[in-house]
Amino acid sequence: MLKEIHEQPRAVAQTLEERVAGGKLLEAAFGPAAQVVFAKTEAVRIVACGTSFHAASVAKYFIEQICRLPCWVEIASEYRYRNPVVPKNTLFVSVSQSGETADTLAALRLAKQAGYLSQLAICNVPESSLVRESNLVMLTRAGPEIGVASTKAFTTQLTALGMLVVALAKFHGADAERERGLVQRLLGIPSLIEATLKLDPVIDELAKRFVDKQHALFLGRGPMCPIAMEGALKLKGNLVHPRRGVSGGRAQARPARARRQGHADHHDRAEQRPAREAEVEPAGSAGAAASCRVRGSGVRYGIVRRRARDRDAAARQLFPGAGGVHDSTAAAGVPLRHSQGHGCRSATESGEVGDGGVAAT
Repeated sequence: MLKEIHEQPRAVAQTLEERVAGGKLLEAAFGPAAQVVFAKTEAVRIVACGTSFHAASVAKYFIEQICRLPCWVEIASEYRYRNPVVPKNTLFVSVSQSGETADTLAALRLAKQAGYLSQLAICNVPESSLVRESNLVMLTRAGPEIGVASTKAFTTQLTALGMLVVALAKFHGADAERERGLVQRLLGIPSLIEATLKLDPVIDELAKRFVDKQHALFLGRGPMCPIAMEGALKLKGNLVHPRRGVSGGRAQARPARARRQGHADHHDRAEQRPAREAEVEPAGSAGAAASCRVRGSGVRYGIVRRRARDRDAAARQLFPGAGGVHDSTAAAGVPLRHSQGHGCRSATESGEVGDGGVAAT
């Protein structure tokens, strides 16, 4: 993977080679029929999976901002199970590293019957099924990618999608000066990647600050939000630590609170059900199986046979991250600590819990 990370400047330069020259995007970059298609395009729909979906999500921002065309980005596996409305003159774009992703191929075949203006494939493998079955093709020239976590395939997809933005912008309001500026920014990407790779010593020092952390939260706004999601995906592909990528705006709520408590907000169950008071009552004598009831929800939880001294562990299973629950603590009214978004109150505040119980909302 490290080898492929350092191959990114060359891969991006090869993707741009013979497609941009003299401050312009060459007309043959997307094939001989592309100019006619782009001139008629009034909307864009992109389907992809995984890393390719994140690259497409970045492109959505620029297609809408620069080309002023509506753009939808969808996960290919979900697109297959819909019957989407296709606006007139909509360009269908499929993005895949291998060109053999089953869901993306199925989406392309459905699109051929749905009345799209044309189908464009952005792919890394010239002889793939996706390339053969599409009307227009843009090859990313990333070369073989052996690492499980995609690196150079992702950056070359972004580069190819950047050229698509330039190609559409030429027919939707961008003059020669605007096109020249966009092309110059694309040509500057390889040198920017090289400069970033020279920061390895600095990154190594920063990594030492996080090596003992057990959770990660990636934040981003605008086109950086999909980049944050891709960063979280990369960490998942290489480590087993819990991770999550979210938009910067959402981080102002529960993820920020979870970060202060030392871990990411992976699954906020409190937001997925109506707020209500719940009473948890361990039933039975010491050594008997505890049966816990959540009043008002109709949900029953069974806990394996435990002794009285194991109530703490039982409570932690019900509410991960909660502090110890003892009869003496509950009677004293000490508030419970909790880290998953369930607002916990002291036992005496609730006035509902019997001996050894926990009240939570």
